[in-house]
Amino acid sequence: MCEDAKYALLKYLDALEEYDRVHLMLLAACRANDAEAAEGYRVLVREAKLKLRAARERFQEHQKAHNCCDAIRLEEEPEQ
Repeated sequence: MCEDAKYALLKYLDALEEYDRVHLMLLAACRANDAEAAEGYRVLVREAKLKLRAARERFQEHQKAHNCCDAIRLEEEPEQ
């Protein structure tokens, strides 16, 4: 795996971690019946989801162009 692929993969993992963290915070706000906090976290989840999608696309584009990391396949997210 080349350095560019490693960098793209790390960016994807960072974005995935951020999405997971914010999603858990949204769930906690919903469980606590805190509508105001939940709405704020929904916005953050949408932003984190966009970052995650962009990071995944960057990695996939690199993989398509260089084919230097065959073992790693990032699946497309299902449309909602």
